[in-house]
Amino acid sequence: MRGSHIVVPRLYAHDRCYLLQNSDDRIVFVIPYEENFSLIGTTDREHQESLNQVTISKDEAQYLCASVNDYFNSSISPEDIVWSYSAVRPLFDDGSADAKSITRDYRITSETDGTGAPLISVLGGKITTYRKLAEDVLSEVNQALGVTSEGWTGSSPLPGGSFDFLRFDNEVEQLKQDYPFLSHSHAHRLMRLYGSLSRGILGDAMTYRELGRFFGGNLYENEVRYLMENEWAMSVEDILWRRTKEGLNLSDSEVRTLSDFLKEIISEADSSSDDGEALAGSSTVQSAT
Repeated sequence: MRGSHIVVPRLYAHDRCYLLQNSDDRIVFVIPYEENFSLIGTTDREHQESLNQVTISKDEAQYLCASVNDYFNSSISPEDIVWSYSAVRPLFDDGSADAKSITRDYRITSETDGTGAPLISVLGGKITTYRKLAEDVLSEVNQALGVTSEGWTGSSPLPGGSFDFLRFDNEVEQLKQDYPFLSHSHAHRLMRLYGSLSRGILGDAMTYRELGRFFGGNLYENEVRYLMENEWAMSVEDILWRRTKEGLNLSDSEVRTLSDFLKEIISEADSSSDDGEALAGSSTVQSAT
């Protein structure tokens, strides 16, 4: 099943979200997104096209706009969409009559003939339950290996996140004190994405100029290099959409500048690998503006 989301200019000033009950018994959410936008989703349509072409349809875009228009005083149309993204999720066939009734849960099966390693299969599942799913799979692996261990991922912070989340605003203010040249929106974005690892990106910089080349929005060379070296970013799309969402704030010319910079990095490394070719081919990515 394909689920699609749209991003439009921010629909309201506060930081709360809305859940909209539709006449077809589905829920659509509206969430503040990347400071200046609202995220609206999601749809639930059978995907019959190639998995290499997963994009929102005109019907889905209209559906999401109509859902918002049923509840909000200000109306939106597909022309207001600045960006959209879609994904296909496998559903476990539980015999339900229609797609919206099929469980979004997952099922794990383990098959063995008793003579070798088991075949562990994951049926269904979605990104919002990835951590629990992965832990359940490892429990199956442990059982096959005869290992006993307790799950730990539910209570262990991700890299950079070893602080009380209720003190997030304090962490942002501390980052601004450590780097007084940062704007509030820039410090907030860095802390939200990288937590305490933000200081590794900013280093000894005392001015914006010392963060390296400026690409637009609040994206600088230091962060781009960090993403490539530490988070395996390999293309413009990786950096602008899969890691930072700064693609919402860059113009087409700024996207091209970033693409050219990535090519410079390839040239510096004198790379002839597949990764280098992927970076070199990233100039086709477009901005959302």
